[in-house]
Amino acid sequence: MPSPTDTRTQKALSLLDRAHGTATTAVLSAPDSPAAFRAATELQEAFRRATLDLAAVRRQVVIDMRRRGFSHAEVAEALGISRGRAQQISQGKGLNPQDPSALF
Repeated sequence: MPSPTDTRTQKALSLLDRAHGTATTAVLSAPDSPAAFRAATELQEAFRRATLDLAAVRRQVVIDMRRRGFSHAEVAEALGISRGRAQQISQGKGLNPQDPSALF
């Protein structure tokens, strides 16, 4: 049985895949049409939602590692991020949906 983290990751990737297909089809068929604009907007929204979902997955991984007794330094080393970033993620800092770049 997949974990909630795996399920959430798959859901986000599926959402992006569907939105990308829709946007690509609309843009290729009529790049300067209202349909292309709507499709691009839908894709942008899908990326925003997926970004939030994937940030939550990352946070859950860090929290799970911390619960298993890993220090922030050990989490950072295992995940290839800085110790400070591991601490920020575990504390939920940077979870601003208006600034997706802060999520990673």
